[in-house]
Amino acid sequence: MEDPSNRPTGAVLLSFFGGLLVLMSGISTLIIGSFMSSISLIPGLGVGAIIVGAGIWGIICGLVMMIGSYLIQTRPRTAHTLWGILIFVFALTSYFGGGGFFIGGILGIAGGLMAVRWDPEGVPGNISGQQ
Repeated sequence: MEDPSNRPTGAVLLSFFGGLLVLMSGISTLIIGSFMSSISLIPGLGVGAIIVGAGIWGIICGLVMMIGSYLIQTRPRTAHTLWGILIFVFALTSYFGGGGFFIGGILGIAGGLMAVRWDPEGVPGNISGQQ
């Protein structure tokens, strides 16, 4: 059984809450875009459809970031690099879908980088690498 104290907890928390903010901003962007589409004078030819697409993208980015943070927590030794990169990429591209009210994207970027840099063999409290 793996030691629960040897997990990238900071990366998981930043990524999860960043993904939650991105998801919430994607939902709000989707609602605003659908409202704008419904009041458009020329149906289908407005910015409402573009905003709806951006909201959908924000929802996808938020879900991927939250799922990635869960997988990093449950399988840290095998999943931290792959999901850290995916969280980083989806956090960067989440700005096309709202960006999690700006702070969600920043939290996701930081969490993704922390997950990639996490060393599963590291000794807690040992900064210099010496024993």
